Amino acid sequence: MNRHFCVFLVCLAASLFSCKKQENSHNVKVDSSLHALSLSSRKSFEAYSFSEMQQSAIVSLLRDSMLWRLALDSDNISPFLKDQQGDHPGYRPYYLEADIDRNGEQDFVLALFNEEDKIFSVYLFRQLDKTYTLPALVFSSQHLQQSGFCFIRGDLVVGEFYSDNAGVFRWDDREGRLLEIEFEVE
Repeated sequence: MNRHFCVFLVCLAASLFSCKKQENSHNVKVDSSLHALSLSSRKSFEAYSFSEMQQSAIVSLLRDSMLWRLALDSDNISPFLKDQQGDHPGYRPYYLEADIDRNGEQDFVLALFNEEDKIFSVYLFRQLDKTYTLPALVFSSQHLQQSGFCFIRGDLVVGEFYSDNAGVFRWDDREGRLLEIEFEVE
């Protein structure tokens, strides 16, 4: 069995255990800042339950581009997504909360989707001193329609369900960003 396939299966299982924690972990409060966004962007917020602080950070990113919106579960065409969500309600393929930068505060990773160009862009929102920094672009791709996020052993894994097609990213303090790495199987 391919090591990326094994890693992604383990990663997916580990992240699914944490999805119940993410499910309904925030009170939804839509503020007036959403009115500055395109209709498509505003509607995409209905699918998520963000804290006010998260919502504010996301709006600041979306405000500058009317072509982008939050990536939705419906953007994912993998037949395995419904199985995962049936077994683990609350799993979101394009959203993940974890302490990505290992500073003790909960960060989040979110994909945006450009409907016109069919491109996904994955962003890291780091939390520092109880506020979010400017979102950092991790990567963009047209090939996330069958993929999802998971976090295992301190690494962000983005990959297709039940496949060896995955990218692994690790926070690097010196660089101050996520770097793609070769995943080592223990």
